[in-house]
Amino acid sequence: MFEMVFTGFFVGSLAAIVTIILFKKMPRILYQLALGHYLVTDLLFTSLGMALLPVVGLATLTGTLIYFLLFSVYLYYARRGSEVAVLRLRPPFVRRFTA
Repeated sequence: MFEMVFTGFFVGSLAAIVTIILFKKMPRILYQLALGHYLVTDLLFTSLGMALLPVVGLATLTGTLIYFLLFSVYLYYARRGSEVAVLRLRPPFVRRFTA
């Protein structure tokens, strides 16, 4: 049982690290929009994680949970003190501010 939990922790950590690296490589305005709308971003990447890491056993359940936790913590800390962009319904449609 310990092996399954350790395997899930390892796979989930690697998947989260790769996702964070790819997330940081996005174009600057998309990165700022994703941080500005972090709840939508979290939902989008959570559904992506569920598609990539389907829950069938203890190892994949642990991997999926670690992935969600690490990516959510990353979004929380990345948003603090950084410049983000938010979509508005009135022009100008994109507004930048420091959170």
